[in-house]
Amino acid sequence: KTSFNMAAQKQTNFVTVNNEDAFKIVFAKSSYAVLFFWADWHEPCKQITSVITELSNDYKQLQFYSINAEEYESLTSQFNVSAVPTIILCKNKEESKRLEAES
Repeated sequence: KTSFNMAAQKQTNFVTVNNEDAFKIVFAKSSYAVLFFWADWHEPCKQITSVITELSNDYKQLQFYSINAEEYESLTSQFNVSAVPTIILCKNKEESKRLEAES
């Protein structure tokens, strides 16, 4: 797996997670975060990605994380994701709202 690009983290509030350890470090510093769990094969996930990207442009105060649910199974488990797409809104690292597909 490639390393998490910390430079990109400073330039944008939308990050595709590609390193679980780096995600945990950066997420721990996030006051407000949106976690978007998705899967490559699921067409609705692909459609929602553009909406999430647009929201990240409108809400710069939020940190958006795009997480492949199948590739990062431990994060999927940690956040109790049972279906994709799932969007979790977090405040101070605690879940405040969840939107998820029917499993």
